[in-house]
Amino acid sequence: MFTYKLKLTGGEVSALAWIADRYQSASVLYDGMTYNSDLDTWEVSEPVAWEYADAINNEDGNFVVPPCCGGELADKLVKFYCEIV
Repeated sequence: MFTYKLKLTGGEVSALAWIADRYQSASVLYDGMTYNSDLDTWEVSEPVAWEYADAINNEDGNFVVPPCCGGELADKLVKFYCEIV
């Protein structure tokens, strides 16, 4: 199965966890990520990525990142969102 890779810092994972308590899209992503210690990256399966994209499109905000998300985490999530096929 195809997986997307996200290189997130500990602080970014903590921020995503905080946002996940408040917004469905972040919850889908946070709950669907798995850590690959060999690559030091978080991986997201294609079905979870599609579910994330659908949730983003259904939430208030800028429709590219979860509400309350900014900085480098937002940049990484925009890139991730744009890679979803």
